[in-house]
Amino acid sequence: MDLHKFPPVRFNFRAFSSAVSLEGEGTVLSLSTKGCRVECETPIAQGTDLAVSLFMPDDQGPMKIELATVRWTREGEFGLEFISMQPEQWERLRHFINGLE
Repeated sequence: MDLHKFPPVRFNFRAFSSAVSLEGEGTVLSLSTKGCRVECETPIAQGTDLAVSLFMPDDQGPMKIELATVRWTREGEFGLEFISMQPEQWERLRHFINGLE
């Protein structure tokens, strides 16, 4: 995954699993069209499915990711793979990433 560095982006999430009641926020440290690395104080398990809102610096409101899966964790950080989002959100993300290159 080719991750791009940029000014920190605020990040909010909630867990999908009915067995897990979890909400939190953190900071996106790196981002690609496939996923991101998040700094977060909330402990979260690998394999957890999340709904995600990214508060991008483009003043278009939060970017909604309907489904993302936690692929790895370490103390204070985790990596997400983006699984599902609306086509206009994918395009917005691609446009943002292309602006970083």
